[in-house]
Order: sequence, then C-alpha cells, then structure tokens
Amino acid sequence: MKIFELSDKLIDKENCFSVYYYLPPKFSKNLESSLVISASFTLDGYYEINEISEKIGRQHEHLIREMIKNSRWHGGSKDNFPTYFGMFFNKEGFVFGCNDGGDYFKQEDIKEIWENKKELKKFHESDNKDIGYHIGYDYFKYFLDEIKIDINHGTLYGIVLIKNFLNKLKNKND
Repeated sequence: MKIFELSDKLIDKENCFSVYYYLPPKFSKNLESSLVISASFTLDGYYEINEISEKIGRQHEHLIREMIKNSRWHGGSKDNFPTYFGMFFNKEGFVFGCNDGGDYFKQEDIKEIWENKKELKKFHESDNKDIGYHIGYDYFKYFLDEIKIDINHGTLYGIVLIKNFLNKLKNKND
C-alpha cells in the first residue's frame, strides 16, 4: 500500500508480517475498539508463538487507540477521509503506521517536532475534553523507540524494539 511505503525502510520486510486496517471517515467507537482488540490480539499471538509471553499487544492497546483517536480528531473524520492503520512486525520489533488523509503530518515543522519528541506547540491544545491534553503524545514519546513521519503521504509511524520494551518492562517491575 503506497501510503505505507516508508515502512519498507523501517523494518526488514523480508522477515516481516503486515496487517492493514481500513476505517471509514465516520466510524463508531465500537469499530475503533474492534480494531484495537484485533491488532493487540494479533501481536500477542505472534509474539507468544515466538516465545515472548509478555502480552506485547495487550500492553500497547492504549498506544494503538491513541493513534486511531488522534487521526480521527485531527484529520480523517473531520475532513471526511478514511483512516488506514498498518502493523508491520517481526521478532525484533514492530511498527505501527497511521494515515488519515489529512495534511497535519505533511508539514515539515510537524515532522521535526514529532521525530525529535519535542514539546508540542500551543495550537495543539483544544477545549474538547477528548483531545488536546497531549496524553497520547506523551505516551508515544515514552513507549515508542522512534517516531517517523512520511510527509509525502502524511503517515505517522511508531517503532518499538522488543528488546527495549522488555527492558522497560523489567525496570518498571524492579
């Protein structure tokens, strides 16, 4: 899928599984929840087969939900574009990709902020109680090893290396 072509550079595609989800412009909370559950179970199953039993997908449900919710509020749904969510995973790690058809992630200054995990600008705030508090962004900065933006297609990518995640988990439990 063309909107996810950067994923080829972010993860070894020869030894990688890919799963794509399509969400129409106006989608319900139930459809969002179904996608989150499906994606998390897919990751859990894959990593369990590969003898990692830490419920990788379950522990990243909030991250998946934030990606979908943010695309819904900031791009796709408000501009009547569908949202595409892709997962690319192998034994070393996984990449989430999200494209909402909007222009937000097509901006060089936005790419600079997100990829370098800088503080968000004032215009990111909102009076809407469901968005605008940067909780999702802070979560991305902590749980994602890297954030990449493809400004040509407006796609956000989050990269998680399994080794780093397991170390964070171990340190949290110590």
